[in-house]
Amino acid sequence: MKINVFTVLLAVTPYFFCLADEVPGGSEYASEIESYRSSFFDPFLDKEYSPIRTDADLSRIRYYKPDSHYRVEGTFEIATDENPVKMVTTTGGNAPFVRYAWIKFEQGGANHKIAVYKRVYDGPDFFFIPFKDLTNGKSTYGGGRYLGFKMEAVNDNRVWLDFNKAYNPWCHYDENLACPLAPDENSLTIAIHAGEKKYAKAAD
Repeated sequence: MKINVFTVLLAVTPYFFCLADEVPGGSEYASEIESYRSSFFDPFLDKEYSPIRTDADLSRIRYYKPDSHYRVEGTFEIATDENPVKMVTTTGGNAPFVRYAWIKFEQGGANHKIAVYKRVYDGPDFFFIPFKDLTNGKSTYGGGRYLGFKMEAVNDNRVWLDFNKAYNPWCHYDENLACPLAPDENSLTIAIHAGEKKYAKAAD
């Protein structure tokens, strides 16, 4: 049976939807990211629905080294069109979202923008950012990765995007799980060498 795990994941918002308000640097920043990663899966290790449940599972999770250059401040602009967006899922279905805003930011010497979504039946407090970049299918999962944050992280129409906290959809760990795929409008034209890499499955 295919399980729509995305609804389950949204219930644990502190771990999946957070961006810090301050920007530490150097070893302090690296320590913050390492601490964040070490506790990321803690709420799920004893859950029946979790694809990551053992030390062996955890040992196969890989990340890029923390790099503060991939933590960027962007301009948060409310979208003028909030019509529902149906994201294709890994199991061939679709998940309804609303395009709530755009974040415009500079990275790699160029300007970029990325769409921010919320579920159609949620309030505006939690936002979801599925994205693709040029590492997909190489060092990272081909279907893209996720970011997210709470509304409280937006200050004066500015917000920090920390790609070091980018994580894989759970369908990358277990193909029986249904996850939204990053839409084309969130395909970045740069390589994001930050966040979670491909999962090293048992056969790897």
